[in-house]
Amino acid sequence: MKKFFKTAILILILVQQLKTYSQNVAIELTNMHVLYKYVPNLIKIVVQNTPPKNVIIKTKVGTLKRLHEEDSCLYYYWCSKCNVTQEQITIGVRTNYNINWIDSTGYGLKEDAKKSILIKIRGCIGDCVQEKEYFKIDTIGDEIIPPRLSAPTINYDFDVDYKVIKYSVEQIRNNSIIYRSLNIVQDEFTRELSNKIEESKSGDKFKFFDVYVGFDNCEEVFEGMTITIK
Repeated sequence: MKKFFKTAILILILVQQLKTYSQNVAIELTNMHVLYKYVPNLIKIVVQNTPPKNVIIKTKVGTLKRLHEEDSCLYYYWCSKCNVTQEQITIGVRTNYNINWIDSTGYGLKEDAKKSILIKIRGCIGDCVQEKEYFKIDTIGDEIIPPRLSAPTINYDFDVDYKVIKYSVEQIRNNSIIYRSLNIVQDEFTRELSNKIEESKSGDKFKFFDVYVGFDNCEEVFEGMTITIK
């Protein structure tokens, strides 16, 4: 009798595994077989007869994050590695005994979406016109908080804010450069730059250029932005 039950249990496990391996997997991308680097990509992943919470997903180079609740089949994928061109997404199903891997698909990684990353200083994204007081150094208690540059993705439900590594800046008045500082290795305004903005006149422009943004394994240079003093 014990032998019979052991055999029956083994048969049930085998049948369950066969059912799992024969399941259909649907991966839906916004762009067919293409993922964009540096920005979030919305992906829908559905496995036949399997609740989303039992679906296990592996990526080779990027990151996949479930959107909202554990029963959602929507995910955001992003990759901020510079020197990769291919991604492999592998789908598995969690059972009582293990994880059965049932599908693996390759996708190309494109850099076109880099144009969706803009340089930001406080509320200014891209070129802007503001009062010079907008860029003054703030203080909270003993903490000094100067303005800083960042590099967020724009117009995505799930934004990624990349760090600025270094930048250059020049002050322009009446089409003449009256101040320039190159290769400032930080994301914050220097005290010198803050003083120049404080002493600036209406119509002065502060042009930020050669802005280096850090990704996972490299840096990329961006054009920057221009602030015009109101």
